[in-house]
Amino acid sequence: MIKAVIFDMDGLLFDSEPIACLSTFAMLEEYGVNYKGDANFLLGLRNVDIMSFFKKQLGIKDSVENMLKKKQRIFFRMAINIKLMPGFSKIKRLVDKQGWKKALATSATRSHADFLLKKHNLFKYFDTKVTAEQVKKGKPHPETFLTAANKLRVKPEKCLVLEDSPNGLLSAKQAGMKCIVVPNEMVKRKEFKKADAIVKSLAKVNFSLIKKIYNE
Repeated sequence: MIKAVIFDMDGLLFDSEPIACLSTFAMLEEYGVNYKGDANFLLGLRNVDIMSFFKKQLGIKDSVENMLKKKQRIFFRMAINIKLMPGFSKIKRLVDKQGWKKALATSATRSHADFLLKKHNLFKYFDTKVTAEQVKKGKPHPETFLTAANKLRVKPEKCLVLEDSPNGLLSAKQAGMKCIVVPNEMVKRKEFKKADAIVKSLAKVNFSLIKKIYNE
C-alpha cells in the first residue's frame, strides 16, 4: 500500500492555471507580443522553461530572468482571488486519517508556491516541498517527483501522485509512481491514457479507489 501522497499545485490544489496563463500573456504584451497560439501544452512546465520557450519562439531580446520577474510581478497582482480546488478538504482528511506522508511537488517557483500556500493556511501542512529551483530538469522529466520521494524517504512505487496536466502525468509515470489525474477546465479535453485513474474532482479520490489502483 502507499506510504505517501505527492500533490501537484497549480490546477490541482489551486484554481491558479487561468491566472498563470493570463499573467504570461500580459508579460508578453509588455514586449509588444499579442500571443494567439495554444499554450495548454505548456501546463505543468517550470516558468523558466516556459519563458525560455517564448524567448526562442518569439525572438524576445530580454533575458529569461527578466521575463520571469515581470511574469511573477503580474501574477501576484492578479492572484488575490485564487481559490482552493473543490474537494481538497476531503482528500486532506483521508491523507491525515491514514497517516500518509505528504509532499508538494510543483513546477512553480518557491515564491509562487509560498504565496498560495500561505494565503490558504497550508504553508506548514506538507512534510516537504519541491519547487522549480530545486531541480535541474522540470516536468515531464521525473526529477521533480523523484526528489519529493527522496526527501520523504519513501520508495517511488509507494508514492501516489495527484496531478492535473499531461506533463505532470508523464513525469509521475516516468518516476515509477501511480498517478490519479484530476483534469481542470483547461485540460479536460486532453488525453490521459497512462493515468491509473481519472476523476472529476479531488473529492472523488477515496480509499477504495486507491486500494483498487494498488490491487489491494
